Amino acid sequence: MKQKVHGEIPAVAPRFETVDLLRGLSILAVVLLHCWLRFGLSDVQMGTGLPRWLRQLLLHNGGAGVTVFFAISGFLITLASLRRLGGLPNLRAAVFYRIRFARVAPLLVLILAVLSLLHWASLHSSAFDAWHVKSAVGLPRALFSALIFHLNWLEAKTGYLPANWDVMWSLSVEEMFYLFFPLVCMGFLGQNSPLRRIGWPLLFLLAATLIVLGPWARSVWITSEIGQEKSYLGGMNAIALGCLTALLCDRLSRVAGLRRVWLYLIEATGWVLIAWFTNWPRWHWLRSTNRFLGETRPGRYPAAVGRMPGDTSYGVAQRSRQRHPHGPLTMVRQTQL
Repeated sequence: MKQKVHGEIPAVAPRFETVDLLRGLSILAVVLLHCWLRFGLSDVQMGTGLPRWLRQLLLHNGGAGVTVFFAISGFLITLASLRRLGGLPNLRAAVFYRIRFARVAPLLVLILAVLSLLHWASLHSSAFDAWHVKSAVGLPRALFSALIFHLNWLEAKTGYLPANWDVMWSLSVEEMFYLFFPLVCMGFLGQNSPLRRIGWPLLFLLAATLIVLGPWARSVWITSEIGQEKSYLGGMNAIALGCLTALLCDRLSRVAGLRRVWLYLIEATGWVLIAWFTNWPRWHWLRSTNRFLGETRPGRYPAAVGRMPGDTSYGVAQRSRQRHPHGPLTMVRQTQL
């Protein structure tokens, strides 16, 4: 076996065309939703001449696109770790953090510098005092929250930040997950870990717990509308699902004699499920069931179960009885009801 030079990071596998396609569709969904929101806040309605199901599919699935981003991120990060290091037991926190820093830090610092200049220029779309914030949020506080990845928590406490700051909430969720990812792998699977013999069951149990808790975090436990949309637990379930998918794909790639037709069947099933969920709950035969499950009083288990399939979308589920007087989510719900 070829000896690796100390500090060298092996190259990962080539890009996945289907993952790139899914990522492109997710980007399109997010862009279309933000365009619809922006025009809607200016009393210009997009898609009024489209059929209801098509309007739902094209304009109201930005939240689902963010969820797909999370899942893709978990899939690629886990698969890259497997192929770089030969397995998660070989993961080292210092190497993992160095890779994440090199990928995230330069662009993050650049965009924060640009946003700071726009704020100092007192542009309406970038100035904090032009938005409906419950308490004063200045530039230093926003920069601090973006740099240590709790901008989502800040918005839940103070209200929506300007739109060009608001979009960074998902980065806070993602990087907080990856702060603990190598530590969990080392603690459960590391060569010197006392839990190594039961490490894999513990890892799968933790991932399954995150997957199950996500819908409850988005609908029951958190009372703030913004907090439900942008909570850590509410986004980490998709990342955990992506991690498990990467482990499954790596396992299947090692199975001898596995027919390719089964892989194509699994992929086709995934695309069908994506098409199905992007239109939830607009199909007429689902409305009565969704109304019973999704509008149950917050705190009841049926509410969380009913929101589980569709709560990834900004306006699909009735997340709470509260209404933010100036938030874009309120406009989404009022338009869709």
